[in-house]
Amino acid sequence: MAVEIGGLMAAAFTELLSAGGAVSGDYKLLKTTQISDDRRIDQYRRIKDLCGQRPEIIHLHNDGFIVRFKCENDFYLILKTEDLTETEIRKTSDYLATFGLSDHEMEECFFLYLRLHLNKLFKVKKIRRDVDRARDILEVSVEPGYAGHDIYDLITYHENLNIYKIDQNSTFSTDEMWQIASNIACNLSGYRSVLIEESTAQEMLSISDIAPHLSENVYTALTSIHWKYTFFELYKCLEALFFLPWGMSTKNAFQLKLTALESHRAVMKITSFREKEAESVVKLFEMLDDSIVANAKAGTIISFRSLALDGAEDKLTASKQSIGRRIYKIRNTLVHQEDYEDRDPLDLENENWSELIKFLCESIKYLYGNYRSDLDIRQTTTSTEVTGSSFTLALIPSTSEQTFTPISPDAFNDLPARVDVWD
Repeated sequence: MAVEIGGLMAAAFTELLSAGGAVSGDYKLLKTTQISDDRRIDQYRRIKDLCGQRPEIIHLHNDGFIVRFKCENDFYLILKTEDLTETEIRKTSDYLATFGLSDHEMEECFFLYLRLHLNKLFKVKKIRRDVDRARDILEVSVEPGYAGHDIYDLITYHENLNIYKIDQNSTFSTDEMWQIASNIACNLSGYRSVLIEESTAQEMLSISDIAPHLSENVYTALTSIHWKYTFFELYKCLEALFFLPWGMSTKNAFQLKLTALESHRAVMKITSFREKEAESVVKLFEMLDDSIVANAKAGTIISFRSLALDGAEDKLTASKQSIGRRIYKIRNTLVHQEDYEDRDPLDLENENWSELIKFLCESIKYLYGNYRSDLDIRQTTTSTEVTGSSFTLALIPSTSEQTFTPISPDAFNDLPARVDVWD
């Protein structure tokens, strides 16, 4: 028995129909040709297992994506590789192999499963999106003797995906998806912005390692096409810590056996205190290790050269405060239109952005690493959040964008006893 367009099989033709400017009713007999009996039995079993779950999907830059799903006790990771060179794809496979991932074929059941769940993310190749080309493929179904489309041909009509089977001992089966994305972008230049050189990428990778919940910020910073957007993503990591200096002060002043976050929450509940951004930035940088600030002041960051330290008895503390204020000014300069009343505007066009970004990375690593026990950062596999005063540390990315509805295994119960999915 052949499966007509509808349900699971419909997913195989959705993008071709869209490219051809057609609807399902125009080609009612669309189906796939028969595959071998042994293969059909195997794939039928695996598609039933797949249809009881939905994949994990995150959208990447340049219309890319990463998918992870489980099929019969094994996890699989999928990367869109359509725009990568053969060399870049080979480097990807070699790198992922160090984490226990091995190349895997595009199984028929995987293709249907991905077509169903990825929807328009899983596109037909550009050359096939032409209306006439798409219709040429579809109109075969109205010819006499039509026995179906070869599913392997349908696979080649779509953009290239690389499928990897994840070893059962690999952390990639449980790591948060944005952590995997940032890991790949940090270590493989084809997945990140040309702005980010290797040394800067490794600094960012350290942030993701220390604070996995910041991995989405790290990935976005790695793939930004302008330095200011890289700066913004790293600044967001600092914003999540605005409570920290106030919480530490409260904790130490009253000798509380609480974390800084808990101490700050208690003060907010009692006094309705809300920290101010400018003051919080300065106080955060006061908490940095002396060597980080000394190196930054002596370095090549242009915006730090004109910092005023005249009259300060403690020049190191003054440097920390001045750098904090300068970081906040850079943020405001990038966010707002030009301030014509600013008598000392910053020359950000000629800034040594690479060094400034490295300094931010080092500062973020120090604050999250040194004060980890006071942040209440918990790693979990459920949708858990750590909420502070005016910030939220989202430990698991939102899945609100995923609107896909998987096929229930019960749907197979309504089919006749003998059903050939591929014929």
